[in-house]
Amino acid sequence: MIRIESAPWKVMVNHALAWFPRECCGILLGHNGNGARVVTEAMACVNAYDGDRPDRFTIDPKDILRAQKREFTGGPSLLGFFHSHPNEDSYFSSTDLANSWAGVSNVVLSIRDGKFAVARSFIANQEKTESRREELFYPPMPQILIPTPLRQYTGGKSAVTAAGTTVGEALSALTSEHPELRKNLYNDEGKLRSFVNIYLNDEDIRYLSKEATPCQDGDTLSIIPSIAGGR
Repeated sequence: MIRIESAPWKVMVNHALAWFPRECCGILLGHNGNGARVVTEAMACVNAYDGDRPDRFTIDPKDILRAQKREFTGGPSLLGFFHSHPNEDSYFSSTDLANSWAGVSNVVLSIRDGKFAVARSFIANQEKTESRREELFYPPMPQILIPTPLRQYTGGKSAVTAAGTTVGEALSALTSEHPELRKNLYNDEGKLRSFVNIYLNDEDIRYLSKEATPCQDGDTLSIIPSIAGGR
């Protein structure tokens, strides 16, 4: 089993989206514990394949050396690798198998029409004659819509993605990446400001489970500041 934490998962998905329609690639770092590989860091690498790259990738050996040097000096362990399949399903191809390392995790992200679709993980046997599916856990990546007055804090972006299994986790990831946004959403006690409305798809989270409301891939979070007035 392999579990990918929110920060490395966002790196992986964003790297795959940035390289679309070409394959991306990278290295998974972390630790082993309680029967699971836990990915705490994803190293996004340049696809060094010499040629067209919509269906091929090569990780530069220097990048692998850099990762292993960190492991040898007490840093995170090299747990495996990841790459993307543009406009294809998530599977471990014969080319992937032939050029893999045995016994490590290989996470394949399917990117369709510039959007994340699904991910699966595979482990090659010692002879690299076959692979098996590995149980994979990763946080969902809901889309967060940013209202016009707050886009100055997200570099002008009207929509961003943030990893999180709940609305609160997704908002925390959003404000960690865009810290200037936090003071506009939360008060000094760390609670959402009363004039900030958060909708999960078309539902006000106040009438769901508030920030504990679960979210998943394909969900949309909308930040809606209240408008009111009078005389």
